Amino acid sequence: METNTEAFALSRIESDLGYKFRQSSLLLAAVTHSSYAHEQAEDCEHNERLEFLGDATLELAISDYLYEQYPQEREGRLSRVRAAVVREPTLAAVARRLGLDKQIRLGGALRSGPPQAAICADCLEAVLGAVFLDGGWTAARELIVRLFREPIEDAFADRLIFDYKSLLQQHFQTYRTIDGIEYRQISKTGPMQAPQFEVGLFVDGTEISRGRGKTIKKAEQEASRAAYMAIKETED
Repeated sequence: METNTEAFALSRIESDLGYKFRQSSLLLAAVTHSSYAHEQAEDCEHNERLEFLGDATLELAISDYLYEQYPQEREGRLSRVRAAVVREPTLAAVARRLGLDKQIRLGGALRSGPPQAAICADCLEAVLGAVFLDGGWTAARELIVRLFREPIEDAFADRLIFDYKSLLQQHFQTYRTIDGIEYRQISKTGPMQAPQFEVGLFVDGTEISRGRGKTIKKAEQEASRAAYMAIKETED
């Protein structure tokens, strides 16, 4: 059973979400990181499974909304917009806007500072998964559309970068002569069900940046982003 403090925190999250849970235990699990759950004497559900469900719910809801609202757009552009919207930095920004970063239950050393972007993004996905279980597809889709309408508009207006790998490749083709860009996996850490990959980006054999992500593709995008931003800083 949740404590009075937990009940107050959950009520605040519900107010910020604009959604009232019938099963508050789902929301409590959604804001519980595995590091917190592993410290508890009794069984404590954490948010990894809800994150898995929320990730799929989010992608389908965004896809459905884009298909419905932008009938003239081609598949390629819709895919790039969706990719920009569901990226970790966008999810983390939405999570922080909702105040989820202040409500996540963390354990161990993670309590010592504000939660990382990945933790905030995962928590948001878990909350969306919890809404799907609690209220069904319609409730989840309505919430997702409300939360992500502005990021979607930003993506179409090119205020969100879609694909840093392509952007970096285009930059080199336009402004520099190189033999090639290569991505190399540097490390793989974490449990099998939630790995973290680190990738190095090499230009003509020289490493210029690194990136981390839950998949190799995401790590490559983060490495490309770091390289592109560094290049733009030197040009400004």
